[in-house]
Amino acid sequence: MARKPAFISHSSEREAQIQSRLLDVLEARYRRKIAGAIVAESDRLATEYEELGFAPPASDQHYQDVRAIYLELAEASARTFGRRIVVQGKAMGLLEVKESTLWDLFRSLANAWVNLEAIRRRITSVSETTRNQIITIIVRGQDDGLGVEAIARNIRDAVPDLARTRSRIIARTETHGAANFASDEVAKTTGLQLDKKWVAVEDIRTRRHGMGDEFDHASMNGQRVPQDEPFLMPWRGRPPMPIMYPGEAGKPGGAVINCRCAVVRHVRGGLLGD
Repeated sequence: MARKPAFISHSSEREAQIQSRLLDVLEARYRRKIAGAIVAESDRLATEYEELGFAPPASDQHYQDVRAIYLELAEASARTFGRRIVVQGKAMGLLEVKESTLWDLFRSLANAWVNLEAIRRRITSVSETTRNQIITIIVRGQDDGLGVEAIARNIRDAVPDLARTRSRIIARTETHGAANFASDEVAKTTGLQLDKKWVAVEDIRTRRHGMGDEFDHASMNGQRVPQDEPFLMPWRGRPPMPIMYPGEAGKPGGAVINCRCAVVRHVRGGLLGD
């Protein structure tokens, strides 16, 4: 039986490593930007708390700043990962695509992703969580009998570490989800009959039921399904959860936050509809 060609010439494990390195670059770039937005909003909240004596509401500007970062993040992820699908298909002689048409596609995919209801909720959550963390510091300071100036100082002292921790998780989760969303959508536009294979990182950090995790990514390694069908993710105590790709928006946080899994696509042969 002839071996079905993949969109890559190396192993699935090697492809997962390449995707991970690309995500590392994107994560580093947007981790800094997200941290900057969190620090700026926290500093505003601390300043207004000093002036007013109570925590002001979250600002619309913070929401807009975070949304702009998400949109930029999504377009960069789409360019990086979506373009790889096209380049791989062209290298195999299966696709004829003009580079000039790709940028509009990637921009439209970025807009589509950032406007998903689950992503809109997560952007709002970034703003709400920033304020909630500040309120926690205020309440703790008040319980300790501190004055407004001392509490404001505590806020500014705590913010850098809070921003670093949160921005790392947010950047990794969102670049991963946006990249896989773009890859999935671009794969649909190729007109090729494709299978997709889930590739999990084989180390102790990968989710697995044997380590007490709610979702099991390790056992999904090598799971292969048609492009337009979902993978089935083992879910402790429940039926397997359908998921189209790693990091899919709208899935439980335990299934997607800090996920490092990758997808490799294989050509079944022929054009869709043949």
